[in-house]
Amino acid sequence: MKIRRHSRTWLLAFIPLILALGGVASTPRAFAGRSDAGMPTIGFLQIDLTNPFHIDQGRGAVEAGRRFGYNLLDISAHGSVNEQIQEFQTLINQHVAAIMVNPIDISAFGPSLDKARAAHIPVLVLYSGSPKATMNSGFDEFQTGQMVGKYSIQLLTKKYGKPQGQVAVLQGLLGQGLNADRTGGFTSVMAKYPGIKVVSQEPTDWLPDKAAAAMQDWLVRYPKLAMVYGLSDTLTVPAINVAARAQKAGGIIFTSVDGDPIGLTAIQQGKMACTAMYAPIYAGFRFGEMAVNLAKHKAEPKTENLNSFLVTPANVNAAAKAEAAMSNSIKTFGFDKTLAQLVAGYSH
Repeated sequence: MKIRRHSRTWLLAFIPLILALGGVASTPRAFAGRSDAGMPTIGFLQIDLTNPFHIDQGRGAVEAGRRFGYNLLDISAHGSVNEQIQEFQTLINQHVAAIMVNPIDISAFGPSLDKARAAHIPVLVLYSGSPKATMNSGFDEFQTGQMVGKYSIQLLTKKYGKPQGQVAVLQGLLGQGLNADRTGGFTSVMAKYPGIKVVSQEPTDWLPDKAAAAMQDWLVRYPKLAMVYGLSDTLTVPAINVAARAQKAGGIIFTSVDGDPIGLTAIQQGKMACTAMYAPIYAGFRFGEMAVNLAKHKAEPKTENLNSFLVTPANVNAAAKAEAAMSNSIKTFGFDKTLAQLVAGYSH
C-alpha cells in the first residue's frame, strides 16, 4: 500500500510506533539539512523508484555522496508532478546543501527554482533544461537518438537491401525534454529516407506495461512492422517479449537506449540489435559528484552533458563486464572515465 506524505509532523510522530510493530521495511528518510552523523544533505528527486534505471541511478548518486562526505537522499515522486514539487519545497525548508531533480515536467518547476535561488540552494536539473537552474546535466539526447538512428539505417539496409520499412517508437514521458530530443534525434535520421515511415510514436510514461500494450497493438495494426526503437531498455525488452510470444520477434529489429543489464542481456541473446549505453550507476555517480561540487560552491558550467556509448553485438560482452563491475564493486569502482573508456578497459 502506498502512503503519501501529507504531514511530515504526523509521520515523524508515528515512525517509532510503526517500527516497533514491524510495519516498515525501508530505511527511514532523514528530515533535516544535516544527517545524524553531521553530514550535509543533498536531496535527489527522482520520478519514481520502481524503474530499474532510476533505482541504479540512485545507487550511484548515493555512493558519490558517501565518498565526498554528503548524506544524499534518494527520493521518489511516485510519478506525480505535484508530489515532486512538494518534496522540492520540503528540501528547501530543510535548508539542504543542494538539490538534484529529474523533473517529470520542467515547465512546472519555475516557481520552485525561484524559491531555491532565493534560499541560496543550488539546483542541478537532470535530463531537462531550465535557465533558472544552477546547472543542467544529463546526456546529449538528440545526439543519442541520431547515433541509434544511423546504426538503425545500417540494420534496415542489411535486411532489405536499402533503407525502408515501417518503424515505431516507444516514447517515455511527454513533457520531459529528454523524451522529445531522444525521439527527435532518431526520427530526424529516419526522415532522410523516403522508404522509411515512422508509423507510431507511443508515450508510455516509462511504464513497461504500457510498452507491452503498445507493442501488442502494433502487431495487429502494422503486420509489416520492421523496427521498434525504444527510449529505454525497460520499455524495449517488454516489447520484445510480447513480439516473441506472438512469434514475430524474429521479423522485427529492436533498437534501444540506456544500457541497462536487461538490455545488454537482450543483445547477448540476439533479441535486440543495439542500445545506447547510459549506465545508470555511472550516470548517478557523475550527477552526484556535480551536485557535491555545487554544494561546495565550486565553479561548474551552466550545462555539462555526459556522452552515451553505442553497444552492439561486437562489444556487448565488454559493456556487460563494465556494468557488472560498477554494481558489484560500487564502493571502489573508478568512475572518472568516459563510458567508451570504461568499456574499452573490459574488452580484452
